Amino acid sequence: MSIKSMTGFAKITEECDYGKISLEIYSINHKYFDVQLTLPRILSSFEYEIRKKISSLISRGKVRVVLVIDSNSKQNFVKMKPDLAYAEAYLNALEAIKEKFNVKGEVDISIFQGNRDLLVSGEMEIDNEKITKFLLNMADKSVAQLFYEQEKEAEKLVDDMNYRINNIADELSAIESLSENSPDNYRERLIDRINELKLNGVVDEDRIAKEVAFFCEKIDICEELVRAKTHISNFTRTINKGGLLGKKLDFICQEIFREINTIASKSNNAEVTTLTIKIKSQLDKIREQVQNIQ
Repeated sequence: MSIKSMTGFAKITEECDYGKISLEIYSINHKYFDVQLTLPRILSSFEYEIRKKISSLISRGKVRVVLVIDSNSKQNFVKMKPDLAYAEAYLNALEAIKEKFNVKGEVDISIFQGNRDLLVSGEMEIDNEKITKFLLNMADKSVAQLFYEQEKEAEKLVDDMNYRINNIADELSAIESLSENSPDNYRERLIDRINELKLNGVVDEDRIAKEVAFFCEKIDICEELVRAKTHISNFTRTINKGGLLGKKLDFICQEIFREINTIASKSNNAEVTTLTIKIKSQLDKIREQVQNIQ
């Protein structure tokens, strides 16, 4: 199953016995699944079936479906008929006015122009089973087209995330190298400090060893590095597996972020601090991309 983004658009137009109908479908990122339908009034009775079909195909994202009847086809769905009883009463009233007040002139069809009460609209009888099958088939095709667009978008997102997660892996390796030298560097700084204070040139090696050991325990980030590398491997494995993985990737990013925060808090090395800032920046960009993955 391919990875899909939550952003996409598709539109198809097909012709049935009653004329041309277009179906547009828009999708944007959203934490859950939400679908909104906009249908012409004469097709509103089919909303439940269309909603059910869309919901069975799409699992995440905010989706809007718009169904439009071609302007030249609307007359095939609507019929107009005159209200003859109303027209007769209207004419009789006019004749009475004409006779009562001795109004000259003839009564013609122009008197009915703009009179909305004269015409009664109604819906044509349509084959519900046939039109339902037609509309659901359109829904299938539009979602397939939407998926195609979402997969193309997801390919770009995956390439970007793989690039950034590889950068993070390299920066973690650099942190690991720097952390390996920390005890020796601390020991040298400690001895230099003692010499600066001119404590009679006496250096208590046992005391220094204890201080270095205490320092090493305080700044040890081995566990955090191992866990961060494990999460990175999990991220890479998950993203290349495909399927519905947006929520899982977001969780993995949170776990990496947690380990990097701990590393940053333990570090007394300026280079390590700089690298953790870079990693957090990369993670923020990855999480932005993950929010658009189904």
